Amino acid sequence: MQSTFLRQVEAHISAERLAAYTYPLSSGHTDSKVTLARYMLNMALCESLYPALQTCEIALRNAIHTYLAASLGREDWFDAPNFQLTPWAQLEVGKAKNKINKIANQKLGIAMPSCVRPIMPTSPARLWRDAA
Repeated sequence: MQSTFLRQVEAHISAERLAAYTYPLSSGHTDSKVTLARYMLNMALCESLYPALQTCEIALRNAIHTYLAASLGREDWFDAPNFQLTPWAQLEVGKAKNKINKIANQKLGIAMPSCVRPIMPTSPARLWRDAA
């Protein structure tokens, strides 16, 4: 029979999710403590991969920016007339610009007019860090 604690955990996490960590022991029975330990170990392993994953994401973003800036001959390649973004991408670029304007306003106390493009930093990594 499952422990009360495991039933409470299942109520919040779901039995289906925990089922992936429930394997019979050599005795043929399952142990709720082992199930929870496996679940927590998996969480710790996933957490340990986040820094590497974030580094890869930043490197990929910067590589894409560098390539498109060089290919289109401008840092603001997303505004290039010969580079068409999808409607979703246009919306996301608009959100990013608004966020940059908001940060500039908060940090510098200035409001950038809508007719002026945000000034792109030399390093795309700085843009992503500041806009996050």
